[in-house]
Amino acid sequence: MSNMTLSQKVKYGAVAGALALSNVAFAAATDPTSAIADAQTTILGIVAAAGAAFIAVALAGVGWSVGAKFIKRIGGKA
Repeated sequence: MSNMTLSQKVKYGAVAGALALSNVAFAAATDPTSAIADAQTTILGIVAAAGAAFIAVALAGVGWSVGAKFIKRIGGKA
């Protein structure tokens, strides 16, 4: 796993955290209705965590490229 990019590590970490939290909710559910509701909540949590990780990585990539252009531009003027 050493050749994984930072974005992959962030996504996998977010999903693993959501799954770990979901195991607690499933252990507490005794009837089918609450189990289904807990599963829906868990799935929405996983989607939200993965989406947030994706957005964070995308913004970091944009910031990196803008910063690189800025440094390249001021390189000759320093």
